[in-house]
Amino acid sequence: MTKVKICGLMEPPHVQAAVEAGVDAVGFVFAPSRRRVAIEQAKELARLVPDHVIKIGVFVNAEREEMEQAFLEVPLDYIQYHGDETVEFMEFVALPSIKVLSVRDVEDVKERKRFKPNMFYSIPLGQNSVGVAARRLIGAY
Repeated sequence: MTKVKICGLMEPPHVQAAVEAGVDAVGFVFAPSRRRVAIEQAKELARLVPDHVIKIGVFVNAEREEMEQAFLEVPLDYIQYHGDETVEFMEFVALPSIKVLSVRDVEDVKERKRFKPNMFYSIPLGQNSVGVAARRLIGAY
């Protein structure tokens, strides 16, 4: 089954348009980016999101405290790890998660086995793993 997430939303009309279009999830970027939002801004935007739409916070190598604060205050449904986070760090944070992995070769696919998030996204060969649209990894390792 295909799911649709629109990420990098910063303005109420954009959130409303995404919801009206029937997205499954919206993403708020907390990582350094031109689309970065503050927690207060994300809280305001999240009020426009109905319960059936998943709210995801995108982070790149962030501190545990920052992610926990956003998760609780916005509130978020998932943390999306989009950096070099380790399995051990993700277990330490212990929040519902999505892990983005770059896939350059078969070793990267094998590395996926170590991670235990709720979902994976893969970034195809040759793409920058930060700030690009991701595709979900489906199927076996």
